[in-house]
Amino acid sequence: MRFYKAIRWASVPVSILALLMTGCDASDTSTVSATEAAIEDDVFIEDETESASAYLQKEFTPADESAATAEGIQRIATANNNFAIKMYHQLTKEDTLDNLVFSPYSISSAMALGYVGAKGDTYDEIQQVFDYSAIDQMLPNAAALYNQLNRPNVDYMLSSTNGLWVQQGLDPNPTYLDSINRYLQAEVNPVDFMYDPESARTTINRAIAKQTHDLIPQIIPINGVDEATRSVLTNALYFKGAWYHEFYDGSTESMPFETFQMTGSATGAPMVDMMHQYNGFQYVEDKQAQVIDLPYVGKEISMMVILPKIADKQGLQQLMASLTTEKITSWQAKSDYEDINLYLPKFKMNVRDEELADKLMTMGMPTAFSPAANFSGYHETVPLVFDKVVHQAVIEVDELGTEAAATTVMDMAASAEEDEEPVIPIVFKADHPFIYMIYHAPTNAILFMGQMVRPSSD
Repeated sequence: MRFYKAIRWASVPVSILALLMTGCDASDTSTVSATEAAIEDDVFIEDETESASAYLQKEFTPADESAATAEGIQRIATANNNFAIKMYHQLTKEDTLDNLVFSPYSISSAMALGYVGAKGDTYDEIQQVFDYSAIDQMLPNAAALYNQLNRPNVDYMLSSTNGLWVQQGLDPNPTYLDSINRYLQAEVNPVDFMYDPESARTTINRAIAKQTHDLIPQIIPINGVDEATRSVLTNALYFKGAWYHEFYDGSTESMPFETFQMTGSATGAPMVDMMHQYNGFQYVEDKQAQVIDLPYVGKEISMMVILPKIADKQGLQQLMASLTTEKITSWQAKSDYEDINLYLPKFKMNVRDEELADKLMTMGMPTAFSPAANFSGYHETVPLVFDKVVHQAVIEVDELGTEAAATTVMDMAASAEEDEEPVIPIVFKADHPFIYMIYHAPTNAILFMGQMVRPSSD
């Protein structure tokens, strides 16, 4: 049975990060800036039944979490969220605001492969930027979070895949290989960068395409690796889930979406397909924003949408500047179950950033990208540095879920008695730029984060 675009699962975010390591003479870390690409429709056409069945039947090998603690797991999740906010501020600090999607968990997972092999100042700087614990404390708790996210689940599809692509004959330290395999479930794959870089590039891209269900068919471009490349560290994060309260596509209408470029324009705002439903959701608001929590089936994964009360550019920038991990946690703690008249636009975006190296250096870890880099825990005699950090993330949000999710009972408010005042629902209308994040509810770990600023060009 084939599910086509019209009845695809509600949200399809996917992320990939590639860390390229070269010899110490490599110094070029700048390539192209972040760009948004149109998502080809036929990329999303796949056999959903077979895909979900294969996902549930796949053999899961858990990472070693025997030394993990509840406090340690929460420490890992908090560190991930602290990094998420810091990276979000880096990605949005330019005056020109645009659509954005990225995965802090994917970036942090790939960087953990480098952290395990780092020593001295390189280790200290990575630890500071990513808010990691010491290696012996981090690894078993990172393993526990990995296991929570990767165990096959009947309600949604979620997988995080770590990979080490190493030059044939390089032979990393056995203790390093044991650690990344035991705790991070990283697959070690020998390739030949020195004498056949194009074949190595193709091999990596094919593996990533498979891990992301072909949503990201090419993470490393032509000439993206060369004879100086010695290792590529990758993480691919894939999620697919159906709304717990699905939207009825017959309620979707074309409505204006007020962008910063079009505010006050005589030609009016561009139109979006605005989804609509009336239902009960966790909700909170303060002076700056309305905040709603939209769970997926199973309620272990949710999307938080943060809508500025002021619809202009300054309103979003002020909200962005005030965003902290503590503020997000406070919103979650203070939210109540409310009747909401919800309007949310369908949106999709595909954002690629090859300048994360610059941003990571600015955040406080320049040594890893310099000749002074120390990755002797990875290899004792071959000097290595980070060269490029490539990140790409894709997300698409629409009305519907799977066929199973279509039977979900909607929690409607009870009818008012004749002598009672009618309940007036809260209106949450995302008809202007907003921030969103997809997170793992049991730990609050942010998996994906971004902002919807304008309708995509297609």
